Formats: sequence, structure tokens, C-alpha cells
Amino acid sequence: MDGAEVRASLIEQVEVLLRESGNDEPFDAAAWVDRWLRRPNHALGGASPEHYLNSRDGETVLSSLIGAMAAGSYM
Repeated sequence: MDGAEVRASLIEQVEVLLRESGNDEPFDAAAWVDRWLRRPNHALGGASPEHYLNSRDGETVLSSLIGAMAAGSYM
């Protein structure tokens, strides 16, 4: 799995979460994911999520983080 595929999967996940939330305001999920990937993340020990893009395990970790954010929980 390459980083572009993981990025696309994360964007799709964010778009689905937005649809399911009932929020119909314009939102650029791709831009949000790109910013999120570059920022240090406490749940990743301060690493940027982009460091996890190139592996299946990394995709699982990142997807779980986005799911936790959507649920309002902290990791």
C-alpha cells in the first residue's frame, strides 16, 4: 500500500463521517487530511501522521485516529 492510496482512503473516511453527521456545509476533506497529515500528533508520540502513510499497519493506525476524533475520544 502506498501513501497516495492511504491518503485517498483517509479522505474517503472523512467524507463518509461528514455525510453521516448530517452536516451539509461545504468542507474540503482533502485539504483537511493534508493539513492533519503534516501536523505532529500527540497520539503518535509527537510524530506527524504522514510518517505512517506507507504501510497497512500505518493505515490502520491513522484510520483509528480519525475514527476516535469523530467519536470525540482521545488516544
